[in-house]
Amino acid sequence: MRNCSAKLFALAVIVSLLTSAQAKQSEHAVRKETKTESKTLASPTVYEFSREVGPGRVVKQQIGKPGYVKKTYEVVFDGDKVVSKSLIKTEKVEPTPTIMAMGRKGYNGSRHVGLRLHCTRILEMTATGYDTSNRSNGGWGGRTSLGVKAGYGIVAVDPRLIKLGTLVFVEGYGFALAADTGGAIKGKRIDLCFESASMAEAIGRRKVKVHVFDSGQ
Repeated sequence: MRNCSAKLFALAVIVSLLTSAQAKQSEHAVRKETKTESKTLASPTVYEFSREVGPGRVVKQQIGKPGYVKKTYEVVFDGDKVVSKSLIKTEKVEPTPTIMAMGRKGYNGSRHVGLRLHCTRILEMTATGYDTSNRSNGGWGGRTSLGVKAGYGIVAVDPRLIKLGTLVFVEGYGFALAADTGGAIKGKRIDLCFESASMAEAIGRRKVKVHVFDSGQ
């Protein structure tokens, strides 16, 4: 009887060990799964000149739509461990840009027709006006801090806020080059150049939105 009990106990131990081994083998079974990873592509905003838009105006001509990149992989697992990951296919839909149309008046507007400019920020600034006379620009012979000739489409800025040489669009004024500085032009102040004193004085002191473009464009 004792021998029978011992044999039964030994058999139970063997069965338990086999079951445990099978469970562990099942845990580490190799399997394949298909995984999909998606990434949204943001819709860019670009600025273009348009004959249909009045001087100093900027309007939204097209509303953009984001795109995406979708990648499908075959992933091989050994238990919970990733053994390999192979790309099966890639699906890409390009984003549609938001297009802002600008009036062509201002700094070399016709020369920049056809370009797509990228705006980095929009600032609300206080604008005043000056003209090309020595009395108005401090006797610098009609030349700016960058050495270019002063005229309509040239603006004075604080270079700590807007780097000299940067292209901007001033709503109510037009396309402009930040090419000058001034003793009173600090922080969010901008001085707009006009061809005559009367035009410069007419602007007074007003709030304007300034679209600042990527200096690399």
